[in-house]
Amino acid sequence: MTTAAPTAQEHSDRPARHADHAPDWHRQMIREAAYFRAEARGFVGGDPVEDWLAAEAEIDALVSAAR
Repeated sequence: MTTAAPTAQEHSDRPARHADHAPDWHRQMIREAAYFRAEARGFVGGDPVEDWLAAEAEIDALVSAAR
C-alpha cells in the first residue's frame, strides 16, 4: 500500500516553525541569515541559538509576506 503525497492544502496547514520538517531551501535561508547576523557583529559575542531563532523569524516573515 502506498501513501499519497499531501495535497497543497494539507501541506499549507502544517506549522512552518518545525525546522526538522522544513524544506532544505528554508533551512538554508535560515542558516545563511544566522551566519550574516554573526558576521555583522564580527563573530564576537552573541548566541548561535538566538541568531538562528531571529533568522528563522526573519525568513518566515519574508516567506509569509511573499505569499
